[in-house]
Amino acid sequence: MIGNGADVIWHAADVTGLGAIQGAVVGHAKVIGCYSDQTKLAPDSMVTSFVMNLSHMVVSAATSVADGKFAGGTEWKPTVTEMWLLNAGDNGDHNPKLISPESWSAFQKIWVDLGTHKISAADLIK
Repeated sequence: MIGNGADVIWHAADVTGLGAIQGAVVGHAKVIGCYSDQTKLAPDSMVTSFVMNLSHMVVSAATSVADGKFAGGTEWKPTVTEMWLLNAGDNGDHNPKLISPESWSAFQKIWVDLGTHKISAADLIK
């Protein structure tokens, strides 16, 4: 992908994404981690990590059971902002050395709009 011009690599493979992270570093591309904060694996290349918000999921499921509203046998569809947290280690939600304030602001707008269903992932593909 880097050889074809990609300057950011985002894997969705948790620990098995280590090869993608290593390839991004070697290819001087930026990288986005997934499932856990992977900043320490490539601190000079990791823009952010999409960290699965497991505590929210557990609390939501437990609360729905306690409230008698648990809908067993159905698909739970949390919003992107409920399911994922953004984390870049000590940098907070992103590494400002790797992404401009303007680009991060544009990303944040899309992130919020996805979380509030103002736009859908399908809208971004068009």
